[in-house]
Amino acid sequence: MTGCAGRSGRTTYDDRIEIDLDELGPLVAKPQSPGNVVPVEEIAGTSLAQVCIGSSVNSGYADLALPGALLDGEIVHPEIAATATPGSRQILTAIAESGVYRQLVEAGVRMLEPVCGPCVGMGQAPPTGANSLRTMNRNFPGRSGTPDDCVYLCSPAVAAASMLAGKIADPRELGDPPELLPEPELKPYVDDVHIFKPADEKDAEKIEIPRGPNIKTPPEHEPMPESIAAKVATVQPDDISTGDLAPDGVEVMSYRSNIPAIAEFTFRHRDPEFRKRLHEWGSGFIVGGDNYGQGSSREHAALAPLQLGVKAVFAKSFARIHRRNLIAQGILALTFKDDSDYDRAEVGQLWKLPRVREEVKEGDDITVEVEGGETFQVTHDFAPKEREILIEGGLLHWLQEHGEKAQ
Repeated sequence: MTGCAGRSGRTTYDDRIEIDLDELGPLVAKPQSPGNVVPVEEIAGTSLAQVCIGSSVNSGYADLALPGALLDGEIVHPEIAATATPGSRQILTAIAESGVYRQLVEAGVRMLEPVCGPCVGMGQAPPTGANSLRTMNRNFPGRSGTPDDCVYLCSPAVAAASMLAGKIADPRELGDPPELLPEPELKPYVDDVHIFKPADEKDAEKIEIPRGPNIKTPPEHEPMPESIAAKVATVQPDDISTGDLAPDGVEVMSYRSNIPAIAEFTFRHRDPEFRKRLHEWGSGFIVGGDNYGQGSSREHAALAPLQLGVKAVFAKSFARIHRRNLIAQGILALTFKDDSDYDRAEVGQLWKLPRVREEVKEGDDITVEVEGGETFQVTHDFAPKEREILIEGGLLHWLQEHGEKAQ
C-alpha cells in the first residue's frame, strides 16, 4: 500500500483494507513451518506433552500476565510439562514484583532464565513422537533439539488454555478474558551492569582478553578477485532456513564462538557430504530455490559457509536478512534471471564468473559460464554501498578501509 498527501493535507491511498477485529480468531501454526497456519478450532483437541511460553517473542509483561491470570488458582494438566521464559531481566523483575511470577509457579509452570532457551533447542527438547505447543516464532524441523519434532506455534492465550486442558484448546471457550495483575510502575532502565565503558587508548593496550580453546577468530575477508571459478557444492530446494545452515540445538550452540567447529554442522541434515566436498575442493557455490535463508537472523548461517570456502549463493530469491548477512561476509547473493536455470545446476559442475568484479562494481547482470560452454545470466539488487562491501570482501574489511569516512 502506498500513500501520498494531497493539497488538503489528507493522505490518499491506492487501496484500503478494512479488518473487523471482532471477526478475528486465534491461529496456530502447525509443524513444520511458521506459515502453516490454521484456525485453532481446526486442531483443538490435539494431544500435547509440552507447552512453552516466552523467549524472544510473546515474552513481554502482558504475554506472561495473561497466562498467569488464566492459571491463577489452577494447576497445569498433569500430562503437560510447562515452561515460561521472560523476554528480559527487566520483564523478570516486573513479573516478580507484580505477582505474575507467583501465579505461574504455583500453577506448576517451570520458570526459565531470560535466554533463547527452548526456542533454539537449548533445553526443553520435546519428547520423541510427542507434540509441543509454543508461543515462539519458528518451528522448522529439528529446531527444538528433537530431530523429528512436532512443534506448534500459538498465542499466549491459546498456550494458557492448552496448559489447563492438556491438549490444544480454544481460549474463547473459557469465557471473557481474565483481569491481569497490573504492571508495576517501574522506571525504564538499561540493564548494563555487565557492560564496561570503552578503555582509552593507553589503558586498552594493557587489556588482555582471555580466549579458551573453544573461542576462535572469524574467517578472514579477502577482496573480490577479477573472476571466480568454483564447483557447485550443493543444490537445495525452496525455503532453506538459517537453521539448515547453522543448526539449532545444544550440541551446535556450544560452538557459537568457534566458527571452524560450527561450520562442520552446515547442511548436516540436508546434505551430509557438503562439507567433505568443500574440504576437498577448497571453494564452492551453493544453489538454492525460493526464499533461501528464511528464519532466524543468525550471522553464523553466513559465517559458516564463508569458513568452508563458499564464494557465492545462487537462488531464485533470498530472505531479506540472510541476504544482508551474506553480503556482510563478502559472499555474493545472486538471483537467477530465468528461474529455469536453477534446473541446470548439478553437484560437481564447474561454474565460472569471468568478469564478476567488474560486473558487481558497475551494477550489471553477471555472466555465468557453465562447464561445457553454455552461459546464462544471474542478477542482483546490490545497493552502491553493498557493491563496495562485496568488492572489499566483506563489511569488516570495508570498515577497516573506510572507517573514518563511515563514521
